Amino acid sequence: MLDYILSAALWLAPGAVIAQDHAMAGSADAVEAAAELAVDLGPQVGAYAPSGWIAADQTGAMRDLSSLSGPNGVVIFFNRSLDWCPVCQRQAMEIEAQYDDFAERGYGLAVLTTDAWEKNARFAGRNASRTVLLSDPDSAIIAEFDILDPVFIGRSGRFEGLPYPVAFVLSPDGVVLQKFWHEPGYGQNRGYRGRVSTDDIIAALDTLPSAIPAPAE
Repeated sequence: MLDYILSAALWLAPGAVIAQDHAMAGSADAVEAAAELAVDLGPQVGAYAPSGWIAADQTGAMRDLSSLSGPNGVVIFFNRSLDWCPVCQRQAMEIEAQYDDFAERGYGLAVLTTDAWEKNARFAGRNASRTVLLSDPDSAIIAEFDILDPVFIGRSGRFEGLPYPVAFVLSPDGVVLQKFWHEPGYGQNRGYRGRVSTDDIIAALDTLPSAIPAPAE
């Protein structure tokens, strides 16, 4: 139970992430290390996220931030692969199951992977996906967001360019309203298997203010 509570706290803390040498899942040291390291990984809450990118969706159409956003913005899950990663597949199906809950709150919904768009299309066809599945096979968008998983930097093959699984809530003009990381544990600790819950994200959306101030220039 304590491990669950600590993991849940990390899911709800913006930018919680732990490096391999601090990967002590469920410990107070791990929580503290996560808070410290999150400062420099990825765009921060209240800042502008990269917004000039485009990516192919599961139909091959090119999508940008404006085409993904609902009236209040978009929730983008950075995932690894819907082709070979069963954890990613399960998370994508969980996201799809709550598509209407996000739409009712005025948010678009997207999952970005390192797969070619044709592979995302096969997953979408099998699962009747309404969620937009974005393709980033060269990890260019992942690198632009600065969320490359440190464990896999320098690896080749299907491990090249993998992101640390994270979800960003972006306003229509690209302000980071919230971000969520999975439970602690790199490498042998297999923390990647515990993904942020869509229920937790929906609960957080319900607490966001209706008017979001623009970041200071």
